[in-house]
Amino acid sequence: IISILNISKKIRYWVYDAIEMSSLNISKVKGNILYSEPKKALKNLHIKATVKNLDYTYHKAINPIKTAYTDLEFKNGILNIKPQDAYSYGIPLKDSWIKVDFSKKEELLTINLLFDGMLNENILHILKTYRITLPFKQTKGTIDTNLKITVNLRTIAVKALGIFYAKDVSINYSGLDIDIFDTTVKLNNFDVIANNMHARYKDIAKADVDLNFNAKKFEGLMD
Repeated sequence: IISILNISKKIRYWVYDAIEMSSLNISKVKGNILYSEPKKALKNLHIKATVKNLDYTYHKAINPIKTAYTDLEFKNGILNIKPQDAYSYGIPLKDSWIKVDFSKKEELLTINLLFDGMLNENILHILKTYRITLPFKQTKGTIDTNLKITVNLRTIAVKALGIFYAKDVSINYSGLDIDIFDTTVKLNNFDVIANNMHARYKDIAKADVDLNFNAKKFEGLMD
């Protein structure tokens, strides 16, 4: 199918080379393919399949998403990858999903990572791979994470949106161990923002503080 659709080598990686599996079961194939007009086939084809033991490597510098099985659906020029019982770096990925959109003039890869975990070295490494460097590292507790990364597969330009909710965690910021309570931190590309963050430093200080940080320039304030 990839040969028929005349997908370029650069794009082929995301729909073929990035995937390792033990088996593939195709449950539905529908549509028309004209060899003279392969681009139209992208919107005409409807394919549904289930993959067992899938590993999806969405970036060569990052550990793959590993799944017990995965539902695949290609429809209207969009490949939806819905992992089941998925994890990466040992963290369960809940209802995380991946989408490769061929319907755009410039193809887009979107990864939506949903998990409860720590912003430890592994997660910070994922962000840093996309040039997002946070000024702190989590040392205790779990954060409810919703991180969406969109990559233009032609230019490799990256957009990142994230919402991180911390009920009761500890972070290390500028060498200080700070306790954080009932706080939402938002990521918009390189901007990291938290308003009225409930923070405590040992038994010395307790305050509601704001965080405004640029993760690309690695500059900003917590005050």
